[in-house]
Amino acid sequence: MPRNALNSKLPCLAMICSLAGCAVQVYHPTRTRAEQERDIKICDDQGYYSSPHDPLLAYQLAYDCLEGKGYQRRKSRPASVGSARPKA
Repeated sequence: MPRNALNSKLPCLAMICSLAGCAVQVYHPTRTRAEQERDIKICDDQGYYSSPHDPLLAYQLAYDCLEGKGYQRRKSRPASVGSARPKA
């Protein structure tokens, strides 16, 4: 599957994940922002090249790579609709 076909599926996966409230973020207590971005790119590329036909597996492989580098997952839930409104 060409990378363009994979990219066409990513918005759908992102939508499903956001609706399920499963936005996952990683953090590393000792890395700078630039180092984190570099590590994320490296692991994302490794995940894609290891599994170009299965975006979910590529996603999991990328997280496994980051965890191997000492990153930790921090699960965050999106704010509920209307939570920014002041209380009456």
